[in-house]
Amino acid sequence: MSKRNQKLRLCAAHMPLIRHSIAEFGLKESTTANALVAEHLTGMNVLERMPLILASYERLAQAPMYFISHDMTMLAVDTALHGGAPAETRLPSETGLVGFEGGIHLDGMPDGIADISVVEWDKQIKWPSEEEGRPSHFDVITYSNTKAAHDIPLWRNQAGVPDFVEAAPGALNAKDLDSVTDWIAFWEGVLRAVFALVDVPTVTRTREYKTNPLDRVPRKYDPDLPSNRVRLVDVRENLEAPDGRDASDTGADSGAGKRREYAYRFIVRGFYRQQPYGPGRKLRRRQWIPPFVKGPADKPLRVKDTVNILRGTVLQEGQQEHE
Repeated sequence: MSKRNQKLRLCAAHMPLIRHSIAEFGLKESTTANALVAEHLTGMNVLERMPLILASYERLAQAPMYFISHDMTMLAVDTALHGGAPAETRLPSETGLVGFEGGIHLDGMPDGIADISVVEWDKQIKWPSEEEGRPSHFDVITYSNTKAAHDIPLWRNQAGVPDFVEAAPGALNAKDLDSVTDWIAFWEGVLRAVFALVDVPTVTRTREYKTNPLDRVPRKYDPDLPSNRVRLVDVRENLEAPDGRDASDTGADSGAGKRREYAYRFIVRGFYRQQPYGPGRKLRRRQWIPPFVKGPADKPLRVKDTVNILRGTVLQEGQQEHE
């Protein structure tokens, strides 16, 4: 088998292998000599953080894993950019690894930063900029398997780097602190959106991945083993028609106001509203109404917004079409 064919793929079956390769490489390369090289390339005090870095790789080796479908990825990114998930949203564990099917492309990223396909979080590490007045709830590390990511100076001349390497402003140049903190804030928002929606069964469906004969993964990394379980997260089919009637009620005898046949699916964004409750429903409380995907299940999901990460600023371009 050629080296090209041996590369890990971004799929649920390979998530345990991806986790192992990142953690193994990190533990092997977390030496004083490499820390000094990293400090020279990134401008960060890596040597001082070495004990924290080693501990984080050890936690990653046992971290829970999730694989997010392409449609669910677009829904999470859209939610993070437009209102976000509730601030009280909790991540399910101290650390974890998330694979995003198809990766997430961010236009306008600094040179050398590629599409992001895998994201790790670690609650036990706080970003140093917290002291600068920009709170950080947990550390976020982003990974890519593209050629652009492997061309980052930090990895270009290293031997034995894994297929998925860290790709972030910090891996290129952390002297522009604002770009790093906004990068972290954006990915925090995406992760919070994912797990806020995981808890809404009418919007998402989750299940554990089961191997099939085509996966061909070593038994040690079989996702069927308890320590290698991968949880799949997908958008649930929305059966409600655009006019509020059941989606199956589309015949000629269904009365006036026959629903429009959409050629694609679209995102109905989440929002907050004053929800009635209590005796006679006279009291009000602020309630988050989660986003969802609407339209025929067999049609493609259309998202027209472009995400831009530009020197410390997250910009939004375009408007979402709902018709």
